[in-house]
Amino acid sequence: MSQKGRNITKPNFLEVYKESSSRNNDKEIRDWSVHEVNEYLQTHLKESWTSREVKIFEENKMSGLYLLHTNFWDLKQMKLPEEIVDQI
Repeated sequence: MSQKGRNITKPNFLEVYKESSSRNNDKEIRDWSVHEVNEYLQTHLKESWTSREVKIFEENKMSGLYLLHTNFWDLKQMKLPEEIVDQI
C-alpha cells in the first residue's frame, strides 16, 4: 500500500528566510506583507499539503496566516507585526 500523501513537507524557517533574503535584498521576513506570506504558501507549499490543509487554506480568509498559527512556522521567529498577529 502506498504511503503517498503521508510524507508532508512543512515549511522550513531557514529556507524561507534564505529565499526572502535573496529575493528582497536582505529584507527580513518580518517585512513580508500578508499578501507575500499567502503568495509564498500558495506557490511553494500547496503541493505538499494534505487535503485537509488545502481545504483549511481555501476556506479561511486569512489563509496563510491561519496556517502560520497552526505551527507551520513559529510566529515569534517570524516577528509578524502585532496587528497581524492580533487578527489570527
